[in-house]
Amino acid sequence: MGEAKRKASETKKLIAKYPHCCLCGGLRATATREHFPPTNLFDRFYRPNSIVVPACRECNSGTALADLLAGMISRIGFDSPSEQALKDSRILLQKLNLLRPDMVREMMGLSAVQRKRGLNKLRSLGLEIPVGAKAFAITGEMFQLLQLFIHKAVLCHYFARTKKLLPNTGGVICYLKMKELVAAGEIPDEIFKDFGPVTTLRQGSRHFGKDYQFRDAIGEDGTYAFAGRFRVGFMAIGFALENMNLLPLGERAGFISPSELLSILKQDRYKWFAERKSAA
Repeated sequence: MGEAKRKASETKKLIAKYPHCCLCGGLRATATREHFPPTNLFDRFYRPNSIVVPACRECNSGTALADLLAGMISRIGFDSPSEQALKDSRILLQKLNLLRPDMVREMMGLSAVQRKRGLNKLRSLGLEIPVGAKAFAITGEMFQLLQLFIHKAVLCHYFARTKKLLPNTGGVICYLKMKELVAAGEIPDEIFKDFGPVTTLRQGSRHFGKDYQFRDAIGEDGTYAFAGRFRVGFMAIGFALENMNLLPLGERAGFISPSELLSILKQDRYKWFAERKSAA
């Protein structure tokens, strides 16, 4: 069987087994398979086929730009990148420039004074920033895209763990932790004591621990907890509940139903810093 026919057959089987999209809580019908994490996150864009979920076309296409941006930002750390990371980053930047040249201009648009202030701010956190380090801007829209990406991550992992979609009677909440907070030690290890062991993806004899690691667990009350590290760029911590009515009204702030996933791109509360540019 040819590769195209094999993929079509696997998609058909997935649709038959799971006819409703797991990213919008079954609001729309499954039309394709969605792999997570996306190829953009891995060296040479070689992705393990570990996590495959049912998705509608709207969710698949509506999260594509978020996948691309997350792949780029996940590669940006404090140390000098490897040659492969540089090569992959250039390819991702070219793709982004084709889709959103305005976004690339904004990323690269920091003045010399803004770059200096941004790097000095990082040094004030106690981080060792090498001389000659570069800085770029993250705008409110970019934060929205990263928030969309990590919410998608929780929904995909919830499905992978439970083999069912999170219904729209439930909700998901996520916290984006950029590399600066992680490096400055603002996320203590005690946070993860109930998140389960560290898990890495595998494909045959290949391990992908440096590209992606995660923890996840389901509590006695049915709460799903997730924590993921995306290369060196950022982390995500998230929770999902099947029935929001089980949560007191005062604790529901910040949760969204799966059907609201794509609306993240329209909500100012996910912009961080209200469009003020931030060095990263």
